[in-house]
Amino acid sequence: MHQPLDCLKLPRKKLQHIPDEIEVAEFHTKIANLYMLLRQSLISLHYIQNAIDIFKSHEGYERRLAAAFVIAAANYMDIGHFIRAEDYYKKALHIADSLNDHFLTSQLYIISAFCTPKLANQKNVSMP
Repeated sequence: MHQPLDCLKLPRKKLQHIPDEIEVAEFHTKIANLYMLLRQSLISLHYIQNAIDIFKSHEGYERRLAAAFVIAAANYMDIGHFIRAEDYYKKALHIADSLNDHFLTSQLYIISAFCTPKLANQKNVSMP
């Protein structure tokens, strides 16, 4: 019996033969997004971290890096690590501000607002 995600095995094997690192990062981002939607956050975090590492090492991909930070933040929210989620949202906001992208900035403020109440609760619980 074939599992639905078995179809990803061949592309992952072929990935090492793709010379364009940005294409590899895009693949990692798409797979991370898929696993995030399936609520497989730890697997998603593995893939998105690979994408983040690649996007960080190339100029001109700041928007893609910000999008990767948002995927990482969403995964951390899903597993209840709200402080780490907030860190990733802040990184994405910093990029949006540096690009002077008001639309992206406003989207990120709206998305990160969902994290704020949970973050406050987590900080109150963890404080002595």
